[in-house]
Amino acid sequence: MRKQRVFLFLFYSAFCLGCAKLAHLQELLTLKALSLERDQQELDMEKQDKNFDNLLAAVENNSLEQGTHQRKFLGAFGEPILVSQVTGDDQQTLEKWLYRYATRPFGSPKVYVYFDRKEKLVEWEYLPRDTSDHERE
Repeated sequence: MRKQRVFLFLFYSAFCLGCAKLAHLQELLTLKALSLERDQQELDMEKQDKNFDNLLAAVENNSLEQGTHQRKFLGAFGEPILVSQVTGDDQQTLEKWLYRYATRPFGSPKVYVYFDRKEKLVEWEYLPRDTSDHERE
């Protein structure tokens, strides 16, 4: 009899816990999706930082080639952080792409690349690590 009561108690407890879990299933699924999304964001940021390391190496080796098409550049170095339109010295409209470390937005080196209307690389600019007064202390 005592074993039967213990068994019924355990069965009832498990049943109630299962119902509680089902009652909050949507919230649990939302939390799981958020966790997976955060993991994907971290992987994307790591990949972007690796691509930037490759771009820095290409700039330092002076191996970037003028005339490289945007698609080829994207394939080699990934998506830029920011894209804007600027007017060059010869009044030509250029597309300006900013690359930097995704995980270190302040104080990291930056590379700007410029593409003409034919989507060809025309120039690039390297800005080494920014050292402001508060970082020197």
